[in-house]
Amino acid sequence: LRRIERILAHEAIRIVRRARLADAPVRILTRLSLATLSDKIAVDQLIGVLAANHAVNPDLCFMLDEADFADMDQFETDMLHRLVQQGVAIGLANCTSLRLDFSGLAQRGVRYIGVDAEGFLKSPTRYSDFHASDINDYIARFGINLVMTGIAEEQQVLVLLDDGIKLAQGDAIAPL
Repeated sequence: LRRIERILAHEAIRIVRRARLADAPVRILTRLSLATLSDKIAVDQLIGVLAANHAVNPDLCFMLDEADFADMDQFETDMLHRLVQQGVAIGLANCTSLRLDFSGLAQRGVRYIGVDAEGFLKSPTRYSDFHASDINDYIARFGINLVMTGIAEEQQVLVLLDDGIKLAQGDAIAPL
């Protein structure tokens, strides 16, 4: 898994470089696991890759599951901090609530938060005390982008756009 994640980072860097040459900048979000963060050698190798490609690091984001992020021990937190020091962003995937300390998350390098669109649209109060049309602007105050995931139909996209949520992914947008 650690090797696969390092290969994914290499590929993400390659894509970002290619996109920049074509004058079509992109941001790439790629997965990162606790298996990598708990292995100093794996983190050192990943930092080597990032250090050699420092110019593109701001366009890279490592995504962790919210549950894994919450369960990190001090060593894993320190390893994640080392990656953030290289200029990459952190994203939290599969967030089950938006009642979070956004200021604290931003200080730890979190720039993206992914939430299941279907669950959020069915019951926004389950995720936040804010009105659905206000939550994106509130989170953005901290430099964090809200990403709705699992978009299954066009109507979901329209509702999210009406609520000011502009980042989404899912089969209705780009089926695999």
